[in-house]
Amino acid sequence: RSAGAGSDDTQLKLIVLDGDADVEWIESMNSVMDDNKCLTLASNERIPFMDSTKLLFEVGDMKHTSPASVSRGAVVYIPDTTVSWRSISQSWIRARPRGQSSQSDLEARLLESLFDKYLPASLAFVTRNLRDSVPLSVPNKVLSVCRILEGVMSSNFDAFTDAMATGGDEAFSQRLEGCFVYATVWGVA
Repeated sequence: RSAGAGSDDTQLKLIVLDGDADVEWIESMNSVMDDNKCLTLASNERIPFMDSTKLLFEVGDMKHTSPASVSRGAVVYIPDTTVSWRSISQSWIRARPRGQSSQSDLEARLLESLFDKYLPASLAFVTRNLRDSVPLSVPNKVLSVCRILEGVMSSNFDAFTDAMATGGDEAFSQRLEGCFVYATVWGVA
């Protein structure tokens, strides 16, 4: 509702809608995407949107969208094969916060080698031997590994610092590898 017409704000507002698009839901968005820029709810309540409010739909497929819905927006199709797992992991490593420079450099080198060591074999094993209860693309699985690893590393920050201080690079490396294996098991399988 804060994106509605009651606001004098001209700052860009982006509403991200992700997930599967069903027929009724996407059709109700047509009036928001046309010149009316007004959302009509099931209760017949109407919510007007400002010109500064934009919608971003992140959908897996467009099988339930009509040509009218598609023509009201720009479509960018990015197949799973376009983005490699390596580019996702490298981007995540580069975006990691930097602490002590020696620890950060070591961490970046170790993470790159751990992704190379474990990810291809893990992805291949899962593809050959397991069945996904919820199908996920390889990029999504790699992002899951990154997010789990981020959570494990941030919650164990003191242990990483202690390992570096008391056991040096080898202790830090072992602790990081253990966390990486944990994240890979839960993120890929």
